[in-house]
Amino acid sequence: MTSRAAYPQDALLLPAAQASQLQSTLDRYKVVRLEGAPYHQAVTMKSGYELYGLPATDFGNKTITMQPGTAGAVISGIAGAVLSFPSGAASTRGNVFTRLTRTQVKIAAGAVVESNLFLDFNYSSFHVDTQAGGYWRNNRVIFLRTQSNRQPDIILKGDAARSSYGNVFLWKNFLASYGGGANLLNQGDVAFVGFDAEAWGNSSRVNANALFHTDAMGVLRVFAAIGGTTTHAADIFNLGADEFQLQGAALLAPGTGVIYKDTNKRSLLINAPTLSMKDQASGATRINSADINSLPAAGQSVLRGMINPMRNGVAWERPTFAAIPDPAGANWQTIPAGHVDSTAMIQAGVNANGIYMLAAGTYYVDGTILLRKGQGVVGAGDGKTIIIGTNRAKDIFAVNLGGNFNTVVTGAMTLMDMTLYGGANQLHFNTPGDQPNDCVISYVTFRNAAIAAISVDRIYGMDNNFFDNLNFVNCGTGLKQVPDPNYPALPAGQTARLDGTSTMAYIDKTMFYGCQFISCGMAADMQAKRADNLDAFVSCHFEGNGSVGRFSAHNALLIANCHLVNNGGNPVLSSEAINLVSCHFIAGAKGTGAMLTGNVNAEGCLFRSGGSRSATIMTSPGDDYFVNCQSPDMPLGATNNGLLLNSLFNGSVPKQAGVRLANGVATMFLSGTPTPAPQLLFGAAFPG
Repeated sequence: MTSRAAYPQDALLLPAAQASQLQSTLDRYKVVRLEGAPYHQAVTMKSGYELYGLPATDFGNKTITMQPGTAGAVISGIAGAVLSFPSGAASTRGNVFTRLTRTQVKIAAGAVVESNLFLDFNYSSFHVDTQAGGYWRNNRVIFLRTQSNRQPDIILKGDAARSSYGNVFLWKNFLASYGGGANLLNQGDVAFVGFDAEAWGNSSRVNANALFHTDAMGVLRVFAAIGGTTTHAADIFNLGADEFQLQGAALLAPGTGVIYKDTNKRSLLINAPTLSMKDQASGATRINSADINSLPAAGQSVLRGMINPMRNGVAWERPTFAAIPDPAGANWQTIPAGHVDSTAMIQAGVNANGIYMLAAGTYYVDGTILLRKGQGVVGAGDGKTIIIGTNRAKDIFAVNLGGNFNTVVTGAMTLMDMTLYGGANQLHFNTPGDQPNDCVISYVTFRNAAIAAISVDRIYGMDNNFFDNLNFVNCGTGLKQVPDPNYPALPAGQTARLDGTSTMAYIDKTMFYGCQFISCGMAADMQAKRADNLDAFVSCHFEGNGSVGRFSAHNALLIANCHLVNNGGNPVLSSEAINLVSCHFIAGAKGTGAMLTGNVNAEGCLFRSGGSRSATIMTSPGDDYFVNCQSPDMPLGATNNGLLLNSLFNGSVPKQAGVRLANGVATMFLSGTPTPAPQLLFGAAFPG
């Protein structure tokens, strides 16, 4: 979170007409931005180089080569490239790649690629083959959507020594992956945290490959998975790993179980209503309400080894943030007499340019700026370009992609690098039939919105979007989902509405990454009618809000590596079901009730009272699974059924390695003092 612009206007602009000079310009200036246009040039990136594009910046399948040993490079906003890591002994590490579309990532034998950050790769694939040398280690791939019917989307093949390990895929959409999702060989360990197998099977493809196929490898960890296949030939998991761990899954397989073919040496499945364990050496063991307390000694030893592994590495570092820009200050509501209304000027710029570059300065808008399909506004930085809505009853930006009650229109819009003050809704998606997809909303600070910073209001739906480095401060609501209250029925007097769905306003597969929600009435209000799927908040900070959020009708809601500090509400976070990974909850003065409700699936989380005398972790009984979690001073609270594995809470539950919860009663089934430490978001600290 060091840069304060997604598309730095102060960097040198190389026009598309001068594309042939891209390499020489990069070599000279190091930081270069490109127009939203075709470039179709091969280029080599070196340490410290930064290359920024816009949604239409296209490389025409040309190769961007990462020179071996490159560190601290940035590539952002590029489409249609081959990102190549060639052979070389020097480590390529600490680079950031973000918003790359239709990109093939290729890591060749002999390449050393470690501790890099890959963010928002759309319709992209990863092909790593270091069988003959080199390795792929401790890399983070966050928000990856792939689609292929020819080959697996992700191919990771390493050497026999298993020099590749510590790689994490956090949020993955296996979209129609008929050729297979992930093919793994000789990896020390790999984690997939949150994925949706979306329409990956196809009944016409009777020989479709397994979603996951592994040959010999170490440990495969999967957390919070949904989806399934429509074909009766494909397996979901076809595995031959030393160890397979699955925590929290709602997968549909064309057989009798989630693991359709399983030759692993040992497996651990943590899922309602049972915990299942298999070990080839000691024999299969199934743990449930009948036999949970009779696990044989050999099985106990195996289970301890799986829930408390000894391996090199560290948990991911906690997210850090720069100060939130407040360029207009506390007196932002003092509108100068005779101020110039910039609404028409900005609208004209958008209409003429599609994506309009708005210079640094303060702009007062009395009306609403309309963004259509492919349009947007890019400021000079979220501390430099200020737009102030003078009317609390009017929106600042509204979006119309062209949908209506009978037609769904999918499209994107762009909003980057500015601070917004005031207005009713600051970014309002409110056209029936619209389906925002692949939108770019980045480095925007939303302040003092009367209703909501971002409102998704009775549109068709929002699907597959990555929003990053946003700040929501003192808004009524940060993110507000407003589905048609009559869905799926037609309102009185209305006869045509696309089968009743054009205003359902679902939100699917949308991630908020590196965002802050500060002192809002509610950070996120996402009460769906048609169920939302695999929405995520990753590396975000929630503090001082009336509550963190209300979530209803969600499948695989994921909150990962987030801080939740001193938020109100009882519960602070309300959802029927939620997946939590490496989150820190600190109750504080506002946290006088429970942190959570519903069915909780958690790994590597920490809960602290922060001085609160009444805060608890849970309210209202559910089915709850806590693995590698801990709280030194906050009671677990109300829970009904579930498991605590290698989790250490205060005296409200036994401090033992395995604890079963049944009808609110906690009993020990695996003895030993827990030593909780996150195991999913794990590898190495990110350089820099």
